[in-house]
Amino acid sequence: MLRKLIWKNSSKLQLVGATFGAMFGMFLLLLAFQLYFDATELLTHDSDNLFAEDILIINKKVSTLNTLKVADSEFTKSELNDMKKQPFIKSVEPFISGQYDVQVKIKANKNTPLLNTDIFFEAVRDDLMDIDKTVWKWSERDRYVPLIIPSDWINLYNFAYAPSQGAPQISKDLIKQAYVEIIFRLSNKERFVMDAKIVGFSDKLNSFMVPMSFMEWSNNKFGDEEVKRPTRVVLVADDISNPKLLEFLIKNNYETKKDNLKTSKLNLLLRVTMAIMSGISLVIIVLSILIFILSFQLLIVKSREEIRLLIHLGYHPYKIEKFLGVYLLGMSAIIGVLSLIGVAFSKSYIGNLIVDYGFELSIGLNGQIYLLALALLVILLVINFVNIRRGIRKYA
Repeated sequence: MLRKLIWKNSSKLQLVGATFGAMFGMFLLLLAFQLYFDATELLTHDSDNLFAEDILIINKKVSTLNTLKVADSEFTKSELNDMKKQPFIKSVEPFISGQYDVQVKIKANKNTPLLNTDIFFEAVRDDLMDIDKTVWKWSERDRYVPLIIPSDWINLYNFAYAPSQGAPQISKDLIKQAYVEIIFRLSNKERFVMDAKIVGFSDKLNSFMVPMSFMEWSNNKFGDEEVKRPTRVVLVADDISNPKLLEFLIKNNYETKKDNLKTSKLNLLLRVTMAIMSGISLVIIVLSILIFILSFQLLIVKSREEIRLLIHLGYHPYKIEKFLGVYLLGMSAIIGVLSLIGVAFSKSYIGNLIVDYGFELSIGLNGQIYLLALALLVILLVINFVNIRRGIRKYA
């Protein structure tokens, strides 16, 4: 009886329209956030990325003047101080180089050498390295020295040296398990050998990286007395997409990997696109909530005589509120579930489209998407529950 009396004068089409409007708005908003998370992961996720997004590695451009020794590629103290004064640069940290001759020997096992080559070590402040701090540390009591090596070095071995010499190729997983020795060549022709372990790889760096504690110890023990000026510097910027930063680099003839700047610009474009999509989605959701409010208000107004009759017959206003609340809860559940299903299918479809271009999206939706959907539904329910309660109590 309650159902028949309440819905007798109502327009179900209006509620259905509001439901689809809210569902479409929520779908667009959730999809915008999900695509933003996925695109950000594709742009920034890199197992070889050892530095945070707001960090640039810069050096001076090498020209003919460097070859003729008219100019040098080292940074002076005044140049470093000039960088530190820039408002868009948070901090400046120079790379520290090893002041000694060193060789690395990699073996498949203790008796089977794979390769042997001269190298040079570099280090930078440890907290700038985006790597597990339990791995990236060293003290004189440790059994081995952790190393991060250039990916290009492995590629050069696998695709140039190994095929020409008939040597076996080695994967990154295998080389992490290999026996590694570092050999310091001293001035009196003596050798000092230490065990090492490869703990990571880098696409951005072309040198062998060691922890700063090891660099300081090895330079004190084996290094030349002359301290060389840095040739590369780590810049920690507020925003690496800042045009003033790029202008500063060009003006001073500094260079960095263009991939870093391109990624930051794409991230900026993503944020703008997501803001636009989110704005449109929020407008649709707000309009849908207003339609919900008006629909339930109209339903209550049209059914005011029936509501008074029900209350007169002994129905408590709470029962009528609960009846309409159950309908609202059901519609909200439909909105939330169908929106999430739509986002999941859209992500799967987009993932299938881009997989041929070498991109692979993570499986499933980002956990924050579920929280966002829940928050939107709670807002929808609370606003409409309050509206229904006020409307019913008016005729009680």
